[in-house]
Amino acid sequence: MDDKKLNIQFAENSACNLLDDRIFDHFDNRYDSPNNLNDGKETLIDVIQKQDCQINDLKSKLSELEKKVSMHEEMDKLYRDKLQSKEDLIESLKLTNEPSKNNEIYTQKNCELVTKNDNISIQMEYGGSKLSMKVPQLKSFEPVLENNIAGPGWIVIHRRVNGNCDFERNEGEYYDGFGKRTGDFWLGLEKMHLITSHQRHELYVHIVDFDGNAHYAKYDNFVVGSRQEKGVLRSLGHYSGDANDMMRLNEGKAFSVATKAYKNGWWWMPNVKPTCNLSGKVTDTSIEKHEYIFWGYKTWGNKKNYIKSVQMLIRPIKELPK
Repeated sequence: MDDKKLNIQFAENSACNLLDDRIFDHFDNRYDSPNNLNDGKETLIDVIQKQDCQINDLKSKLSELEKKVSMHEEMDKLYRDKLQSKEDLIESLKLTNEPSKNNEIYTQKNCELVTKNDNISIQMEYGGSKLSMKVPQLKSFEPVLENNIAGPGWIVIHRRVNGNCDFERNEGEYYDGFGKRTGDFWLGLEKMHLITSHQRHELYVHIVDFDGNAHYAKYDNFVVGSRQEKGVLRSLGHYSGDANDMMRLNEGKAFSVATKAYKNGWWWMPNVKPTCNLSGKVTDTSIEKHEYIFWGYKTWGNKKNYIKSVQMLIRPIKELPK
């Protein structure tokens, strides 16, 4: 009996020893040299490097996508802001369809006020990018707008900023308008007349001197007469601002093109030295000559009122002041 147990125990021990030998032989055969270990290490390094490259490539693509998303978000915000600005501007410029004091218009014959139900409006077609201004008795046109200088809702009627347009023109050109929308510009007396005589408008004169300081003159009832009335500056209204009331002497004066000293169009005062000339020449340096744009007689700034740039803006007034 004891001999059988010994034989069984011997057999079990022999089987275990054989299995251990096979396992160690497997590892000895697989990693039997430092070269095999190095090969395994290099293979693992290659796999890691490839994964690193893939990760970096994915990071790069993700970064590009984030930049595109950010750019699209900025463009979308810019478009929405621009659209909102135009909508606010249109709202501020349009008239109601109901007859009111806002629809008063001067007739060309006797300058009496008559009520008109027609509207002045600025519109932009759906999907379009250009505004169209519609004024009774006038072909629709694209206005030059200014929303930053004095708030929204202003139409540019006159601008001298860089001297890229010659203002030595004949009267016909001053009635029709000329210049560049992005530079020096004159809307035209005919448009000024039909716009300002149809509805009450305020005038804002924005002046920049050679020290870079801004000044302004504001009038609350700007009206230009018809061609038959020689484009007379019918009214300015009440003045406010810090540039001084230098257009007051032009009120009631006809528009004409000077042929001697100035050679540009303005509401000149016969036989009187002008107090302002906003249609003169433009210069980059201060020049004390009256053929250049100027405003007043050395009353502000560095005592040289020969200005660097100027813009004349108009905007409708919905309520007549009491």
